[in-house]
Amino acid sequence: GYTSDAFDADVAKWLRQNGIHRVVVGHRPVGDSPSVLSSCYHGVEILTCDTSFSDVSADDNRGCAVAAPLLVGPSLTKLRTVLSGILHDGRPYTGTFPLPPSCAEDTTTADADIDEDDDLLLGTHDGDYWWFKAVINNGESYLQCRGQGRSVQYRDVPRTK
Repeated sequence: GYTSDAFDADVAKWLRQNGIHRVVVGHRPVGDSPSVLSSCYHGVEILTCDTSFSDVSADDNRGCAVAAPLLVGPSLTKLRTVLSGILHDGRPYTGTFPLPPSCAEDTTTADADIDEDDDLLLGTHDGDYWWFKAVINNGESYLQCRGQGRSVQYRDVPRTK
């Protein structure tokens, strides 16, 4: 089968040239909270929100997991992605992402309006490809994940400010 490549620079360039700086999709399960690919990689934020397999031990495959992805801002051209919800284990999560760049050729958030609530690590990965997925434990930790195929690992890591 075919799958998308969120790191495809040619697709990201085409999207930016056509005024698209964010893509919101479903129908690709991503665990018990939405997954976001930061716009810092190619200038396009990818928000994947299918949480249909949050807790496969539950009758409905979701259990207590709830996802509330919001696009929040003063106008249609200045909308931040803000995540909140409950993980399958009952812990709340949050996350505020910086604005995607508005310039078609810019591929960084350097010229974007950075808000004090923006977390520049969310939607990025570390050197071992652990993705910073959400803020948990009352802002003290990040939820990270990494995976291969349908096998996904999760961990909590301390959040330094």
